[in-house]
Amino acid sequence: PEPLHVSHDSSPYCQARARLDLDNLSAIRAALTQRMAQSLPSGPGLGPRPVKVVDGTSLTMPDTPENQAAYPQPPSQTPGCGFPQMRLLALFSLDTGALLERVRGQYTTSEVRLFRNFWPRLDPGDILLGDRIFGFYYAMAELTRRGADGIFGLNVQRDQDFRRGQRLGKHDRLVTWYKPRVKPKDLTDEQWALVPAQMVVREVKVKTNDPSCRVRQVVLCTTLLDHKKWPKAKLGELLSRRWQVELNLDDLKTTLQ
Repeated sequence: PEPLHVSHDSSPYCQARARLDLDNLSAIRAALTQRMAQSLPSGPGLGPRPVKVVDGTSLTMPDTPENQAAYPQPPSQTPGCGFPQMRLLALFSLDTGALLERVRGQYTTSEVRLFRNFWPRLDPGDILLGDRIFGFYYAMAELTRRGADGIFGLNVQRDQDFRRGQRLGKHDRLVTWYKPRVKPKDLTDEQWALVPAQMVVREVKVKTNDPSCRVRQVVLCTTLLDHKKWPKAKLGELLSRRWQVELNLDDLKTTLQ
């Protein structure tokens, strides 16, 4: 038999995809991600708890009047000399690499604001992994309220003196965070009133051995407070795997055009 020839031309795929409307594509994606998750025997040493990774990117769009109206170019660019830009936030499965959810907005929309759209879609028992922009007080409190947990980089503005707090081990401590005095602009008074006045957070300094990582040592904040059940080595392993999400986004943007 003749050897199978695999074409690198993506045109047939794009033409076929264009025949499907967005609702059908979303239903297909949801079914595929569910089947992929069911095929896994377990998570990465975490038992049945799924780990989800959040990360953001931006997209340059065709320069049409419709795109400019919906997703205007950054204000730093001279009008007429730039392209429309979209802010995209994605939620991936750490185990399968599948895109679970996505939310989009104008380029000037902050990733923090888009991040809140994911919270109602989290299930109890989920572990959410992300960089330090997502590890803010309100997010940590909301994840706890929903029965989920978070592992994020620690904002550099927070105290990183490990001589303070309740010591659990070397570069491992429990600290008390206090509710910010200023309410986020997009929250109602009723929503802000439900946020607890204080909460206990674990802060850990871990090292990553993956030579492709841009960071070799980083401080994490997490709601996983049990240092025996969740040792530093396990948290560091998750951090190393988090970088895979950037390759996932690159595949969606570059490989699929």
